[in-house]
Amino acid sequence: MKKKKTGNKEESGLFNDVVWGVQHDAFDDRLGHSLMRVWSVGKINQRTAGMLRDRVRKLKAKDEFGELTPFRKPQLGEGEIPLGRAFGGVFKAIIFIVMQWLNAGLLILGNTGASKTNLTKLLILHLANYLDGLWCSDMYKKEIRGLRPLFHRVGKDFIIARPHQLKVNLLQADGDPRGHLPMMLGILQRILDLPSRAMVILRGVCHWLYEQFGIYRGTVDCWPTLFDAYEHIKKSEGLNAAAKEALLDRLGSFLISLSPKVGAYRLAWKPSDLSKRFIDFEFSTAGEAVKSVVLNYFLFSVLRSRVASGKVNQAMSFMCFFEDCQRFFSSRTEGGEITPAEEIAGLIRGTGTGLAFTAQTMSGLPHGLIPNLGTKVMCRLGSHADYQSLGTDMGMNAEQIKWAKLNLRPGVSIWSLAEGWRLPFPVLTPKLNIPSVVSDADAIASMKALDSLRSVPAPEFANWQPHYVVTVSDTASSSANHSLSDAELRFLDAVVSEPGKGSSFYSRKTGISGKRAAAIRAKLVEAGYVREHKVATSQRGRTSIVLEPTDEATEAIADAVK
Repeated sequence: MKKKKTGNKEESGLFNDVVWGVQHDAFDDRLGHSLMRVWSVGKINQRTAGMLRDRVRKLKAKDEFGELTPFRKPQLGEGEIPLGRAFGGVFKAIIFIVMQWLNAGLLILGNTGASKTNLTKLLILHLANYLDGLWCSDMYKKEIRGLRPLFHRVGKDFIIARPHQLKVNLLQADGDPRGHLPMMLGILQRILDLPSRAMVILRGVCHWLYEQFGIYRGTVDCWPTLFDAYEHIKKSEGLNAAAKEALLDRLGSFLISLSPKVGAYRLAWKPSDLSKRFIDFEFSTAGEAVKSVVLNYFLFSVLRSRVASGKVNQAMSFMCFFEDCQRFFSSRTEGGEITPAEEIAGLIRGTGTGLAFTAQTMSGLPHGLIPNLGTKVMCRLGSHADYQSLGTDMGMNAEQIKWAKLNLRPGVSIWSLAEGWRLPFPVLTPKLNIPSVVSDADAIASMKALDSLRSVPAPEFANWQPHYVVTVSDTASSSANHSLSDAELRFLDAVVSEPGKGSSFYSRKTGISGKRAAAIRAKLVEAGYVREHKVATSQRGRTSIVLEPTDEATEAIADAVK
């Protein structure tokens, strides 16, 4: 009896060792597989038991010295997209994932310098070989444009589109207009924070314009614009005065930022046509409202056109990356409504459209967004709350979260896939060496690829101004007679790069004191480089001076660059 108990104890100890070894990939080679087959059929002798224990003993020693990662080795040796090498432990195999797994959405989270952009570039380069189209929205930087020469090598156009080069009509439907108009009005209400009464006016005017232009009767080549809506509201009498003024103030401010050069088209580019291209949207010079409205318009239009064409539950053929767009994610709504980002993420997967978002922190992200981004990537983070929150969503245990805090660094990330291997695993992603620099001239040249897309401008709005324009000084004097100092050129360049901002914004951006900036502004207005508008930019009706560059300003900056 005593001998039998000893045997059971030894068998129990061996069993526990084997279980621990399996959980830590101690037998993941040819000899290990053979040992496991012998153990599984119960043909264990003293020698094979010793070999099993010896493998476990070595790994436990590594674990005690902190040389072992608390993650299973991912069984991911096949797929179209290589992520890098498995990190840590005794295995260094290259990890591949199936491209279609990204159709469930992708979230990449990491603080500044955690190599999110490097990882985004890697994914874009590999996905471009398999997709019909890909967009990347570079919100604040100009790094993604560096991929253009690499696209060119494989015979693909990578277009770099900046806000002032777009041709957009936000009231133009890419499919059924009866579905498009309510969608677009909802986006404008949420992002421009339009009051309910103001929305009643805007909704009625837009429906009236659709009737006047014959949109509901099948017209598809001549559309009303938001500039038409603004002008009709301005001329209309008998409207609620407060609602009308609030609508004109906020819509007018938005249209100044958008500019007629971008938004005044009877027929603009169709988002469904753009979805067949590889485009980097550089939105660093656009205001937050323009970024949000235009991007939501593009994405919702693609979604609706794909649904209308019968593309439901399709394999992924198009993907959109949002690079560093924390503020786009965090668009707030009232009354418990979902945000635009949540709505898109919840609807777009079945249309064969993938979404990839990068952000620096979980703070502020809409709660409904995370569940619809099936694949999650943890890069180096900056707070305990972010590690805990994202780690829990990724299925990481306490030991793995602790390891992440101590070991994540630029180039090292932890992945949790929507399909396939569901356990989290660390990856060492190689740093891409892209020495080529894409200049602004190259970016402008890349837009020639879109010349074949048809567009019809609305020339009556070429010199459009809102009703509350106040001319501060005479702009008739010739700008050619005014030489500009370095500070004045710097201030003017800021206005050209980011038009439609308050005068204090340009003072802060250029580092020029308020008093001196006011003097520079007055000189630029007098010289005909800048127009000033008094605009109500807050809900309390306060006005600020918003600056708009003239064509002479653009020419002056171009000459200065030369």
